[in-house]
Amino acid sequence: MAGWLVWLLVLLALGASGCAGPVVSLPPAPEDAGGPRRDVWVVRHSWHTSLVVRGADVDASVWPESQDFGAAAYLEVGWGDRDFYPAPVPSFWDAIDPVIRATPAALHVGALDTGPAELFGAERVVRLTVTTDGLERLVRFFHVHYARDGGGRPIRIGAGYYPRSAFYLAEGRYHALTYNSNHWTASALRAAGLPTDPTATGTAGAMMRQAAQIAARQPGR
Repeated sequence: MAGWLVWLLVLLALGASGCAGPVVSLPPAPEDAGGPRRDVWVVRHSWHTSLVVRGADVDASVWPESQDFGAAAYLEVGWGDRDFYPAPVPSFWDAIDPVIRATPAALHVGALDTGPAELFGAERVVRLTVTTDGLERLVRFFHVHYARDGGGRPIRIGAGYYPRSAFYLAEGRYHALTYNSNHWTASALRAAGLPTDPTATGTAGAMMRQAAQIAARQPGR
């Protein structure tokens, strides 16, 4: 790992411990009870987190962009800094820019043929369940985070990490300390009806701990 990236990781860890973002008073968000449930997986990729849903659970009329890669067993979505997130080898400026200011964002969307625990390792994955209505709200959350051109079309900005994946210009502004991929993941899960606290998920570890605590309280666990 490049020396500057090691120092940046240290800086981010120190900053995250003392700058978790503004305190926000959130209304209660109890989990929906009753009815069929759908799986959602939280995946940790180093200091980022993403979400995975089954392709068969997605209503394409709610999230039409889910069809960009054809039929998919699973779909993974993550949100991050527009320059750092897609870069195969991020520059020093790519890394430091979102620490010192809010920057444009990118979505990474990928089609997966294998379940997330098998593909990424069970230690990096937490499985949650939501109602069918919650799943619809979640994929609508994905849909509204695509930035669009003058004709209303999503704006692709590069190839993704997997054979069937891409980066898209995203809505929102990324900041490494106050609103990063982990805050976004928590916000998405909250939209699905899960009692996450986005203000307390500044790191991937914090997001995964919240997900594990919610999973432990869900029926059948």
